[in-house]
Amino acid sequence: METFSHLKDFENYINIREGIGRIANNQKIYAKLMASFLKGDYAKQLRNDYECSDWAAASATAHTIKGVAANLSLTALYDQSVVLENELRDGQISLASVDLFCDIWDTTVEYVKEIVDFMANSPLPL
Repeated sequence: METFSHLKDFENYINIREGIGRIANNQKIYAKLMASFLKGDYAKQLRNDYECSDWAAASATAHTIKGVAANLSLTALYDQSVVLENELRDGQISLASVDLFCDIWDTTVEYVKEIVDFMANSPLPL
């Protein structure tokens, strides 16, 4: 999306058109949901679950963020959540996967903040 072209690889992280389409093209609701997304810190939770070897909690965290990411079309976060869920299911989760998730989380949060700030002042030009 040209509006956010200054953000590196933006469209690899978020598919705004798809996300807004999931909620009947209602940009106000999408903006509210994106703002709500910013209130959680699943990366911190997942890292804590991993460090405590709490695999049940890590699975729940990965599953939760997978659903949230899918609903908002946060594509990179969704994809890495699927990887984490599969690794946890197979008993093969690695620190590298958790680190990658956290990196993707941080970038996604940065981009979502930009979207929320932009939408506070004007609708997205879709």
